Amino acid sequence: MILLINNAGYTIERVIHGAKQKYNDISPWNYSHTLRLFGMSEEEVERSFFRAETKDELNDILAKQEVVQPTNVILVEIIMDKMDAPWRLVEQVATRGEESIRKMKEAGFKFRTPTAGN
Repeated sequence: MILLINNAGYTIERVIHGAKQKYNDISPWNYSHTLRLFGMSEEEVERSFFRAETKDELNDILAKQEVVQPTNVILVEIIMDKMDAPWRLVEQVATRGEESIRKMKEAGFKFRTPTAGN
């Protein structure tokens, strides 16, 4: 199973070099085409590719029998906001001082903190 986190770019580079720099963006792409690299037919791709835009959609996908007991490669694309920063990254940036956190907040980063059940 391949879990592909799609946040339209490079979060770490957005933090380091600026959230709005265009070179941190990745052009949209249909990642289901990746499965053809494994020699899958169009029919097999339709059974092996899933896309989740919400936590509920991801939970539904992960409960599917073909995902729980895969018979071939499964690709799950998980859509995240491009300004969604992992809490560990935010903690690391916080060591640089309040000014760095302020700049991230002004740039529009969404901060996620560890909580039970996430």
